[in-house]
Amino acid sequence: MAQTRGFHCRVVGIPRDKKNPDGRAVLNGEVNHCANVAKAAASHKIFCAGCLVVDRLAALGKSGISCEQTGFFMSQTITKGVKSMLAEANAVIGTIPTSEALALVEREDVVLVDLRDPRELEREGRIPGAFHCPRGMLEFWIDPDSPYHKPVFAQDKRYVFFCAGGMRSALAAKTAHDMGLKPVAHIEGGFGAWKKAGGMVDDGSK
Repeated sequence: MAQTRGFHCRVVGIPRDKKNPDGRAVLNGEVNHCANVAKAAASHKIFCAGCLVVDRLAALGKSGISCEQTGFFMSQTITKGVKSMLAEANAVIGTIPTSEALALVEREDVVLVDLRDPRELEREGRIPGAFHCPRGMLEFWIDPDSPYHKPVFAQDKRYVFFCAGGMRSALAAKTAHDMGLKPVAHIEGGFGAWKKAGGMVDDGSK
């Protein structure tokens, strides 16, 4: 990918001193396509920090290295954070208080889905009868056209998701809902709240 100095960084001013006699600014960080930056870049008054490293390496006979590979290329601009994603999920799916969730263990019409990774199960234990589905496999196991589809997700039952603290499960339940799985909900506070409430836990020791 060809790089143009100054088009992908945030200007950080560097004072004029003995080490920097011409007062150049090094660019590093956010995207900034303003005309002033472009003009200054064209006149070589400001440089991308990554480009400076590339130039130096080229002078040493090491060519073929991109700006990104230097580690000084532009930072990412995240447009949607976890907080807003959780708010969207909780506005769509049901949230079950722990006190109500405790009674779901024996229900034949409910599938409790444990989203935690295997290490969490080994360390903390599991809810008896819960189906373990690592979060990374959820979409593949739900989709009937996927080669990894699990029949447990093709039943006419209510699916109640839980994780360690209630955040992964909210997002997972929203994803399952968007894929067409219904009805879905998640346990408020997750497995941690379940244990604090005295819910049954299988520690795998038997």
